[in-house]
Amino acid sequence: MSLWKILSKKLDAREKSNVDCSNFEGLIEEIETSGISLPPSFVPFDTRIKEIFGDIAADSRLSNYVTMACHILFCTTIREMSSLQLEHVDDKKILLWRDAINGALFMNFKVEFAIEHSKKIARAYFGLKELSEQVNNPEFMSITKRISELVIEQRTLETMRAGCKYKVL
Repeated sequence: MSLWKILSKKLDAREKSNVDCSNFEGLIEEIETSGISLPPSFVPFDTRIKEIFGDIAADSRLSNYVTMACHILFCTTIREMSSLQLEHVDDKKILLWRDAINGALFMNFKVEFAIEHSKKIARAYFGLKELSEQVNNPEFMSITKRISELVIEQRTLETMRAGCKYKVL
């Protein structure tokens, strides 16, 4: 089974979340400065989510105080998914995001869209990884070099043909 299929199955798994604030760099400090409320750096992400998907926590039967930690982890995940360069993504990071999303799902947040987005990132990650492996493959490099040589040869012949008095049909 390919690595993509294995990770895809893991993304679909509704496992209990094992993620907390310490899994995200700088999150504890942001929470300490903002208190119990949503840290200011998350407000743009939270606002955008509400504009597109509505109140994702509307169906949760838990109090706002109980769901706030989960909401912060979810916003942190969305922020990372939006800002992290693909070269800095790995399967562990993708599974960390899945855990945060699953935590929100367990609290009855409407965040299925985030699982789909994480799958798109995972596909791009594996595509980049495959491309990187191909570029470092000696056979691929040999073929690429030969194509470049043939393109140069073709241009040389076209230039010679263009400068020739007698056109060959």
